[in-house]
Amino acid sequence: MARLIVDVQGTAGTGVSSGAARPNNNLPLTLVASVTRTSGRPVTALPAYAFQVFAIMVGPGGSWVTVSGVTETPAPLGFYTVKLVPYFPGATWKLGRYIFGVKVTTADDFGQTVCSVFVD
Repeated sequence: MARLIVDVQGTAGTGVSSGAARPNNNLPLTLVASVTRTSGRPVTALPAYAFQVFAIMVGPGGSWVTVSGVTETPAPLGFYTVKLVPYFPGATWKLGRYIFGVKVTTADDFGQTVCSVFVD
């Protein structure tokens, strides 16, 4: 198995450039993932099941998460939006910092990273 280079950033909370996730709602929190090979070539056409996201630390009273959708961006190549929602039925986002572990796996390759998002 070869190494994939995975970099992830996310946003949530208030402001013009914020994500939809805010305290006390369960709207998607969006992560943007870049996936490349060690050669620097982008990895394209990854299916949603290639992405696993784990809520390693959650805001006080917050929930674990599930991936509700993955979309490859049209350009540049190798970028994906990953939508997260609270895992438990009726659960909502809570004020605080969430730290996610993100794993990307293909048939032959594997990569992972950590991402911090503050929901406010």
